Amino acid sequence: MRVKIIVLMLCLLPVIIGVFGCQSSYPWDWYGMIKGKVTDSLGTPIAGVKIEAVGGTGTVLTGSTGLYELRDIPTGDEIVIMAIKPGYQTGMLVKTIGIGQVVTGINFVLRPEYLTTQ
Repeated sequence: MRVKIIVLMLCLLPVIIGVFGCQSSYPWDWYGMIKGKVTDSLGTPIAGVKIEAVGGTGTVLTGSTGLYELRDIPTGDEIVIMAIKPGYQTGMLVKTIGIGQVVTGINFVLRPEYLTTQ
């Protein structure tokens, strides 16, 4: 009898959590994802650009088509997303991502970093 009660409680736990205002009972839904493309000012894709969300859990590099997909973005607060590649000015933007949200079209246009001589 005790085992049946425990099993019943475990089965009802997600329902109880949902009733009391939690938006999700699954930890992987507490993060969002962004997708986009990095190009130069002529529209040419740039490969090997590091994309990172400041305060996030990781980084990714763009592929040969300039596309990227960054998962596990912290949600709720504004975050800074950066596109970094040596030889180019760093791209930066601020975005708010909702729980479980997939935001597409987070594109960057990077301009060459010109060195000056003295």
